[in-house]
Amino acid sequence: MTPYTFKDGLQVPVGTVISFPNLRYNTDSSTMSEASTCDGKRWLNRRFTPGMSKFQFASTAEDAFDWGAGPHACPGRFMADVTIKLMLICLITKYDMKLSEGGPEQPAEFKRFLDLAPDTSMAVMLRDAQG
Repeated sequence: MTPYTFKDGLQVPVGTVISFPNLRYNTDSSTMSEASTCDGKRWLNRRFTPGMSKFQFASTAEDAFDWGAGPHACPGRFMADVTIKLMLICLITKYDMKLSEGGPEQPAEFKRFLDLAPDTSMAVMLRDAQG
């Protein structure tokens, strides 16, 4: 594309990857209570807090940046929401799953830019639940 220069003189060369640090924001104790604690129901519980019903999976808000914000919010987030849910329903109802025996109890962390995710190269064993 083309390079960009901000009013303050900051220059962004062509090919620069720009990302909002969601991980840093979502684990910052000044913006999230008990940020350093792993809580699989953190967002679910926030939805039931009075005035916080905006925390649905595909919601956008001034303090929920996962899908972007304003006119730049991902237009496909609702389809992604339904697709991910259908895939999970299929996996959970049709298969028994476990990590391969003799390996680690959980995947190692994988970092890409500012994101943190499980290492997807770790083997997962699947078996047809019906037989």
